[in-house]
This record gives sequence, C-alpha cells and structure tokens, in this order.
Amino acid sequence: PVLRQTLIDELNIGFLIDGLEQTELRYRVLREQIRSTYIEVDLLLEDPWVGSFGALLLLPLSDGPHPVVIGLPGHGDYAASFVDKHFGDAIVGSGIALLAVDLRVDSGGPWEDRLARRFLGAGFSLFGLHVYEAFLARRFLRSQPEIDPSRVALMGHSGGSMVADVATHLDPDWAALTTDFVSTFFEVQDDNGYILCETLPSLYSIHPQLEKLALPLPVGRFDYGYPEGQAAVLDFLVGVLGPGGRARRAEGGTGDPEQAGDAA
Repeated sequence: PVLRQTLIDELNIGFLIDGLEQTELRYRVLREQIRSTYIEVDLLLEDPWVGSFGALLLLPLSDGPHPVVIGLPGHGDYAASFVDKHFGDAIVGSGIALLAVDLRVDSGGPWEDRLARRFLGAGFSLFGLHVYEAFLARRFLRSQPEIDPSRVALMGHSGGSMVADVATHLDPDWAALTTDFVSTFFEVQDDNGYILCETLPSLYSIHPQLEKLALPLPVGRFDYGYPEGQAAVLDFLVGVLGPGGRARRAEGGTGDPEQAGDAA
C-alpha cells in the first residue's frame, strides 16, 4: 500500500484513478473489417480529462466472451505495429482478443522530450497519462459483451512494459502481466540527450523495489523484444487466460515460460 501510494502521489494521477468509474468514457468505431480469423476494429476512445486516443481491437470470430490482452507499444511504435511485431495474429488465433493502444507522443525525439519536460514542470508526467490510458482501455473492454471482464491482461514492449508494470502495482486486478523491460525511471536517448516519458527523477530511488516486489497475479517476464519467440509468449498467455488457466494466481517467479457509444 505504501509503494502504491508513492506511485500515485509522484505520478499525480490519484484524482484520475479515484474517479475512473465516474467519468464518461465514450468511444467511436472508425473502421471495422472481417479478416480470415478475426474482426479488426479501429477505435477512438474519448475521456473528458485526457482527450482522445486510438486503439486497435482484434476479436476472434469464435463465440465469446473472450479473454483479452491490452497491448502497450514501445517508443516509436503504435497499435498496428505492436500487432505485427508481437504475435498479434497468433494471440487472436488462440482465442484471446487483443486491444493494442496508441500511446500518444511516444516516439522519442524532441516532441516527446519537450512535452515530458512540460508535464514534469507542471507537477504531472506524460508517463502517468499513459498509465491512465491503460486503465481507460480496461474500462472500455469490461463494458463490451464480447469480452470476459475477469480476464483482462496486460502486455507491453519496452516503454509500454513499464506502463504495464506500474499499472499492475497501482491495481492488481489484472488477469496477467507480460513484459520485456524494467525501467529505472531515468531514460535518456544516448545520441541526443532527449528524455523519454518514463523519466521520473522522484521515482528513480524506488525502482529496485519495483523489480523485486512480487505481484499477486501471473507474470511473464521475457527478454527485451521477446526473442524467446511466439511459442513461448503464447504458452504463457494461453496458460493463464485459456480455459482452466491460472489467471489471478500469485506470481511465483519469471515467465520464461464512425459508430458511437458509451463505456459503462
């Protein structure tokens, strides 16, 4: 509880997390296509506090409700590239839905550096905004009849892994966490000195605690970029989210192994 409160205080998102279920979350369907094994839906989620952000939802053609993975890309990537690079087709082919989120101003370089510094100077953080976006994605999914609200997992790459990791420390009510990166909260691009959004000097001293603290949910920890491959990632996800899976079991080690609506 102390570590959770420290994260909330330093990210300055307590008012967002506390009011998450009371705000009006709207969404728009921008495009919908039927692929060979799934339905692909381009979405725009709209929150009164932080504005609009895009997401790409892949739904299996089989009957639901389905377990789902929220995919959080790394710097320079976006929702569609997360699907392409991190086994999206295979995940959906296994019967697990996938919602890949477009994290805004997350491409590195001068724009992210400038905005991250402005957020920090105002007492907030761009990283905290991205963590809140992950919670908004979960809230949207839990309002959809095709999704099993008890089986919503997180999967990140690079900076997206850090967003996912912090989200699980703030609220363990996730079915699983799949990650390939642990940050020190001091991330600077070597070639130009631009900071990335997860640079948070006030949290640098606690990053060793986050690395060591076991979470009360299944965690798959992989090497950077998931070099273990598709089979290893699917083995973990299907093992925890599939029928008879071990979702919500406490972490025991590493994971080697234009239509509109309201979200309730």
